[in-house]
Amino acid sequence: MNNSTNSEKAKYQGGLKYFYGAGGEVINLLGENVNKFSAHRAVYTTAYVDDLKAKLAAALAMPATAKEIAGRAVLRLMLKTEAIRVRDKFQSLKTYVESAWVESEWDQQLKKAGSANYVKSQVKWGATQLLGVEALEFIGQNKTKLQAGGENMPDTFETEFQDAVKDFETAYKRFKGANSVKLSVKNAKIKANNAVYDALVIISRDAAVVFKRSKDEMRKQFSYSYQLAVAKGGAASFKGTAVDQFGNGIPDVVITSSNQKYSAVTDSKGYFRITKAKAGPVTFIFTFGDETVELPVTLKAGTAKTVTVTMNVAVEEVVNIDASAPAAEEAAA
Repeated sequence: MNNSTNSEKAKYQGGLKYFYGAGGEVINLLGENVNKFSAHRAVYTTAYVDDLKAKLAAALAMPATAKEIAGRAVLRLMLKTEAIRVRDKFQSLKTYVESAWVESEWDQQLKKAGSANYVKSQVKWGATQLLGVEALEFIGQNKTKLQAGGENMPDTFETEFQDAVKDFETAYKRFKGANSVKLSVKNAKIKANNAVYDALVIISRDAAVVFKRSKDEMRKQFSYSYQLAVAKGGAASFKGTAVDQFGNGIPDVVITSSNQKYSAVTDSKGYFRITKAKAGPVTFIFTFGDETVELPVTLKAGTAKTVTVTMNVAVEEVVNIDASAPAAEEAAA
């Protein structure tokens, strides 16, 4: 079905399910650091944060889907029922055509009656409407032939078909009206969300300036994409280096998680990396020979936890042998 109203495009990722949680986290962080932001731009005040929270709450409260528009499902069911009536009437017309014309003319006459739209009408409401119009026009032009013999098309059939088409058109009009309301409501919600998202983008850019001397971790928390990953419980990673007591990388250290879900082995420089881990607390066990180190960590979605693990590696005792001693002894002998 064509609609003159264009659909509003969401600027944000993650859909409605995660937008409000991720956006809310950024706004809460802004509230906690509003004094730092206000030093960068005067617009950042407590009132600004409160206003942004109110806008997010208002957007959340707005209806979003067809399920929240009362009666639309009922209208769709009614429309489907009326469409079936129109198609059933066409099937009856088909039998009248086959009785009134010889078999070699059936296809030609049925095409004039709208058979091309019959198949389309099973998936397109507009085709059902065209089917009814063409069929009624055909009946009006061929009524005498269709009623020939007295046992073919009944006198009341044309009126019955007209009623079916009229009822379908009425249901179709009401359904399109409900669809228009649905789209308007959906667009209004997306527009409200986009307005909040635009503010979040600016906050993220300003955070890069406000915290330019801080660690990347702080700046990252003001990113919508980062908070979205956290809201989704997205994947985290765990990386680092296993070193001995002298700071040298240890190869072939086996790393396993206590839940047995993740594992890795260090390379020749002692480096390891575990990706696609679930965010949350987990204990990793580092094993090299008889030495074992347990390290509890908390992984955060969308981030890489980096560690350096020191392991006490046994140092083999080296015995220097003086090769010249035997020769000296032999010479003495």
